[in-house]
Amino acid sequence: MQSVVRHAVVLGLVALAASFARAQTGACCGVAGSCSITPQIMCVGAFLGDGSVCAPGACDAVTGACCVPSGACTISTQTLCKSSGGAYEGDGISCADVSCPQPTGACCNAAGHQCTNVIENDCLQLGGTFYRGAACTPNGLCPIGACCLPEGVCTAGISQPSCAKWRGTFQGIGTTCTGIMCPMPVGACCTSTGGCALLTANICAIFGQWRGPGTTCPIACLPPGVCCRGSTCATGVIATACSAQGSIGAIFISGQAVCNPSGGRVPSCCLTDVNKSGAVDIQDVFDYLNAWFAQSPYADFGGSGSGTPVIQDIFDFLNAWFVGEC
Repeated sequence: MQSVVRHAVVLGLVALAASFARAQTGACCGVAGSCSITPQIMCVGAFLGDGSVCAPGACDAVTGACCVPSGACTISTQTLCKSSGGAYEGDGISCADVSCPQPTGACCNAAGHQCTNVIENDCLQLGGTFYRGAACTPNGLCPIGACCLPEGVCTAGISQPSCAKWRGTFQGIGTTCTGIMCPMPVGACCTSTGGCALLTANICAIFGQWRGPGTTCPIACLPPGVCCRGSTCATGVIATACSAQGSIGAIFISGQAVCNPSGGRVPSCCLTDVNKSGAVDIQDVFDYLNAWFAQSPYADFGGSGSGTPVIQDIFDFLNAWFVGEC
């Protein structure tokens, strides 16, 4: 008799456990109408109830358009939409049927000064730089922060566009130079023995002479020489200081002490070859006149590149050019 009762109790407990298990699971609607059977506590989305099943179309009505904080629209369940900080537009609503509000932010003009609070698309159409979630200063200026300059110096109170113009690295809106360690720039460090290494200025001071930020080895360490630029020639110039500008060409001759060692104008430093193309032609006339009208010091014919061109320089250049003289 006792065994019969015990058997009946076991069967009852099994049936109760099975019923309890069925009651604790149901259909769970996830993103974009996906459906799975899971306990309610494990459902990430909309739970349709204990014992519910994933019948065709069961989740169609529980997803809809969700406007997220960035202004974009996604299809999501109401629960997921709210958990992401979005605004649920309704069950079954598509993104084509809604117009999500666009976030505003600070819009800085190209100069990096004038600022207006607008939406991103309007800012881009104006050619400005947009800072989502930031606000212009009360007097209408761009948000400011700290900027690490190429020289390794930190400057506070400037906008990101201004920092970029100075080739700096913006540290973020609202930042100050307190606690910011800007990286020191490296450049060519020339030693007295002719060696060259890329070091910071403070380290180079121990070993040799620093040639400046961004300079490279071994060019920066070549001995001074002649710089023939445009229609001028200068001596005692280091290689990195002799560079072309626009249509004005430049040639550097390392180690040469005088501009005209043979008494005349050497071909490699030809004063009428303004663009230093290796040939004296009509283009040199145009390049020279452009430089002269711009009052470039490299149009001071026969000078060292530090003077101011005068009208006589035009005649001197043309006379030499017509006779094919360098």
